[in-house]
Amino acid sequence: MCNKYVFRRIPADKVSKNWDSIGKHIEKALPTTSVATIDRSANLLKSILKEELEVWCAGPVECEEGMVGISTIATIKVSIDLVSGGKNLIIYSLTAVKTVKLDLYDEGYRFLTELAVEKGCQNIIAYTGIKRLAVLSKQHGADISYVINLPLLKEEI
Repeated sequence: MCNKYVFRRIPADKVSKNWDSIGKHIEKALPTTSVATIDRSANLLKSILKEELEVWCAGPVECEEGMVGISTIATIKVSIDLVSGGKNLIIYSLTAVKTVKLDLYDEGYRFLTELAVEKGCQNIIAYTGIKRLAVLSKQHGADISYVINLPLLKEEI
């Protein structure tokens, strides 16, 4: 018997080569704190090429051929908390490329936990505007806190 899903890191050079198809999926899932500017796409790709962000994909495995069809794309990074000094695995963006079954979430959570431990992280922190993802995370014991992203006042001077 084989695993239902496979999780793979997409090397930065392959992300760059396929940026037109991969980039649009990543950009649609960026947190609201990532303001859409002219430079955003270029800055995003630059951070991937500098390996400040890692790109991962997941999808169902074809057992006989070992091939994967991408279902989700995520960007992650390790961040050090300024106060505690502890490491956190940040899921900066996570998006479905096609319909995702519920068991992919469960396997993905297990995979990310293993990855976080491997990287010496104490927590997994994620940005999402997707209510279903927040609810599923809460079912796994996540602390669902609110992020308040207030626009700056634009007063005339």
